[in-house]
Amino acid sequence: MKRLSLKNKNQPSIPEIRADIIAVDLDGVLAEYTEWKGPEFIGKSIPKMLERVKKWLKEDKEVVIFTARIGTKECVPYIEKWLEQNGIGGLRITNVKEREFIEFWDDRAIQIIPNTGERVDGKED
Repeated sequence: MKRLSLKNKNQPSIPEIRADIIAVDLDGVLAEYTEWKGPEFIGKSIPKMLERVKKWLKEDKEVVIFTARIGTKECVPYIEKWLEQNGIGGLRITNVKEREFIEFWDDRAIQIIPNTGERVDGKED
């Protein structure tokens, strides 16, 4: 497992930052989603994705929940409760894309071939 260390002998100890984080979207990827029903409603877990996340955690991979919901602070306790109820409590939650993300599991993304602007699936706009 790769880790990026920011230790400098002239500075106090800084925690290590992992350089191998898997980001997983909440709505539509980890939890069923059809439409916004308020901050307290998060759909049922999607078994295949939930088991995948649990497998990664057993393999000591870091998983971060990536969701636009966190932009509304009132949503955070509901997300934390949902994660706990589904056996993956304590995961970090963010809505900020980080360079340490090595994978991004999302239901709305369109993958682009790096430095080309071309879609991986070959489709045109």
